[in-house]
Amino acid sequence: MVKTILQGGPVQWGWITLTCRDAFDVLYGDGEKSTRFYSLHIHPWMIGQPARFRFLEEVIRYIAGHIGVWNATAGEVAASIRRVP
Repeated sequence: MVKTILQGGPVQWGWITLTCRDAFDVLYGDGEKSTRFYSLHIHPWMIGQPARFRFLEEVIRYIAGHIGVWNATAGEVAASIRRVP
């Protein structure tokens, strides 16, 4: 029996990349009707290895390649929300 990630099994980075892209695609499609927010949560322990950088880069390039996407830091998002009356 193969263990899942949560059970201490091997991380399948291709699967994680696909999952991130799929989640973004759903929210991007929904964003045609109303504002949506996609937060890419990453942890240095999981992504902070040189061999894993390409997966993070692939996801970021994919998301940034869409029209109307605002690539912002958490601070920029917070400042934007504070300006809403």
